[in-house]
Amino acid sequence: MALSTVSMAALGQQDLDVYVSLFVISYFATSAIFSPRRRTFDFLGAGLFVVFSIIVALRVIAILGV
Repeated sequence: MALSTVSMAALGQQDLDVYVSLFVISYFATSAIFSPRRRTFDFLGAGLFVVFSIIVALRVIAILGV
């Protein structure tokens, strides 16, 4: 995750939603690879998924010009 932050900063990215989206994708990728089967509901994952969905919806609306 630190590598993605450094590389995005080096590329001159200043949009917060890009960083948040990248962190959410990194969270789900690392949790899929490294975490064992959960016994409880993943509240953090659900919250991050909601935030990611809102960001994607806002980007789609901006692209479509609605």
